[in-house]
Amino acid sequence: INLDSGDKKITDFAVENLLTALQVKKTDSNIYKQLAKAYAQNHDLGRSYLALAQMSLMEESLEKTKKYIKLARENLDKNDKVNLLLLDDIEQFSKKLKKKNVLDSL
Repeated sequence: INLDSGDKKITDFAVENLLTALQVKKTDSNIYKQLAKAYAQNHDLGRSYLALAQMSLMEESLEKTKKYIKLARENLDKNDKVNLLLLDDIEQFSKKLKKKNVLDSL
């Protein structure tokens, strides 16, 4: 699927299929990356940054995760309770992972 076409039908189709793929491969960071691109093509920056936060967390890139969490919070609709809660979960998990990495380095 060419996400660069700018065709909303194509990007909606891509989002739908990528979300289905995540049900099978929940930890595939590449799927999150493609999902972020599709959301951005649809001008849904909040969900795009949320997907990038998930991707960064899967890759254990905690500074990027923190950055994308901040951007997602700024761009998500304040009434989007489900994704805001998911963002909270990502933030808590990244803090636990950071703490674990610090303890492992001792």
